[in-house]
Amino acid sequence: LVAARKEKIDERLALAEAAGIKAMVMDVESYAALAAIARVIERERPDGSQPVALFQIGSETSSLSVLLQDTLLYEREQSFGSYKLEQDIARAAGNAGAVGGLVQAFHENAAHELARALQLFFASTSYDRIEHIYVAAGGFPVQGMPATLALRVAASVSLADPFSGMDISPVINQTMIAAD
Repeated sequence: LVAARKEKIDERLALAEAAGIKAMVMDVESYAALAAIARVIERERPDGSQPVALFQIGSETSSLSVLLQDTLLYEREQSFGSYKLEQDIARAAGNAGAVGGLVQAFHENAAHELARALQLFFASTSYDRIEHIYVAAGGFPVQGMPATLALRVAASVSLADPFSGMDISPVINQTMIAAD
């Protein structure tokens, strides 16, 4: 059971309508993300004998969720997000070199935060490795991020594509929902 403020639901419905979308279902973001990544894991990693992680980077917070098949083993939220990067990029607009440096520094910080969250997972469970890490990050440059994260955490990393394997209406511009 989940409770939500009516005005928040109404805001999201209005946003969907403004985009020409008729909302049929509304879900809690974290549950929807886990359901989407579970579908991806089932298709891409049918063996399912090792845990898989989802690292979601939001504007103000990030979260690490670790799943084994369709079971949530671990979840941790931390105070790390992209808001400061977005502000810094806006201030450095027009200076490509500065923007590139800001993005790379953010990727390094994300790698540090991910490594720290994984250490806490390993310390609090009997698991000592993650098969694969999916990264969900929107609103900022992510090109190169999986490689930076993979170097730091010694695991394979890719951007999560929650739309992978879904039938998408031809009226939807698929380039607008691409994971990278």
